[in-house]
Amino acid sequence: MEPETEKLAHLLTGFYLAKQAEGCSPNTIIEYKKDFAHFARWCEAQGKTDPATMTASDLRGFLAHLRTEPNGHGRPLAAKTVYNCWVALRSFYRWLSEETGKPNPMATVPAPKAPEPVIEPLTREEVAAILKACDGTREANTKGRATFSMRRDTGLRDRAVVMLLLDSGLRASELCALAVGDIDLATGRIMVHKGKGGKGRIVYLGKMARRAVWKYLAGRKPSPDEPLFLTREGRALTPDRLVKLFANLGDRAGVANLHPHRLRHTFATEFLRNGGNLLGLQRLLGHSSLEMVRRYASIAEADLAKAHETGSPADRWRL
Repeated sequence: MEPETEKLAHLLTGFYLAKQAEGCSPNTIIEYKKDFAHFARWCEAQGKTDPATMTASDLRGFLAHLRTEPNGHGRPLAAKTVYNCWVALRSFYRWLSEETGKPNPMATVPAPKAPEPVIEPLTREEVAAILKACDGTREANTKGRATFSMRRDTGLRDRAVVMLLLDSGLRASELCALAVGDIDLATGRIMVHKGKGGKGRIVYLGKMARRAVWKYLAGRKPSPDEPLFLTREGRALTPDRLVKLFANLGDRAGVANLHPHRLRHTFATEFLRNGGNLLGLQRLLGHSSLEMVRRYASIAEADLAKAHETGSPADRWRL
């Protein structure tokens, strides 16, 4: 257990129960606990035993400290981590103020600057290389023999994972939470029960992605409530395993910085490039606002501007 005062531990128990009652997902609670681990260590180091007596100045001091606290690799914590801690404290002290009637010290603590999310959509060539990496091992060179590669035993599963993420825009956690019964291969309709913030939604798959999932399931006789994607050991694929899977695929495919979220970025940008609208994309991605999808729109608009430069009749015909 992370070091924390008994009073903080007691209050956090009540806070987590309140968040669960509001409908926050288990993943959200886990993220809150990570953020408050930083706060608990700082409280212990400062000798502050009661979070209810914290002032705005105290909390600003904690956030300033975070900018110098090293992560597990000896580097300063990421700006996004500092921002997430601010969000967690804001929620906690709002709840504490409602429970106790005391003033909320976070009300005057401004949000630290958070970096813009980096959007790195994949190219068609990169996706093709990733799919090839799903099917076979690295090419081997043996003296006196032609170059060859071995077929991977998880190839059908990995191809289905890549195609589903590419064609649906699901988050890694959402894909891992899918059950066999959540997908209708006849229509491509997928019911997402455990989206971000506990919100459900419906997304769709095209024919090629459905075919990839069908081929993967053809070797199984699953029940509707069985996890859609399994590990070699027969357990549900987890987000951590999924991240490692994509790191390995990227290594074999020669695609740097490959992670599941890049398939989501690719889906979003391709959706807009091919005529999709912002509101539809917002609903498919499960965003609560249009702020994030507008970033995808800026990429699509840049593509249009570039396309016009090369395709402008007036310029090309030198009128």
